Amino acid sequence: VRELRSKGWRARVVDHMTESLLNNAVFPCDKVQHDSIDVLLFILIALMRAGITPCMWKRDVSKAFRRLPVRIAHLDFSWEVFVYDGVAYAAQHTGMPFGTTAAVYAWHRAGNFLMALVRRLCRAPAARFVDDFFGASREGVHWHGGRCLSFLAELVGLPCDPLKGAESCTQLVVL
Repeated sequence: VRELRSKGWRARVVDHMTESLLNNAVFPCDKVQHDSIDVLLFILIALMRAGITPCMWKRDVSKAFRRLPVRIAHLDFSWEVFVYDGVAYAAQHTGMPFGTTAAVYAWHRAGNFLMALVRRLCRAPAARFVDDFFGASREGVHWHGGRCLSFLAELVGLPCDPLKGAESCTQLVVL
């Protein structure tokens, strides 16, 4: 699919029934699951019931899909070919291309890994919707789940976008 963005035209791979009909090469038999706003409400209510003033946070992993590598054995299948102004071009993806089924499942594994680190290692209440992480903590906590996530994500090569994050909020916009 070709899209006109503020920085110019870009091409995106599309791997779903609407655009490419049914692609049996990647046919998942399960469904990925994400946290909803209900998880954030549960965290906030639990904190308030304990008499704690909550502060919310959120993080967005920068270019999440593209940062995940394509498995070396699958690189032969990561080409896209397109024609522009009568000239055929071919480009190989070495990172997971946004819009493919494989990228969704690869990110789901990576996102669950980060979520497990924050929840289990740091013992911080947190939730995740695709590449957006959000949660709340006691007011005044320096190493809340968001800071822990930013640090751990950076360590594994999945840095958070500082422009899309939020810190110590009483109001929060979640995707």
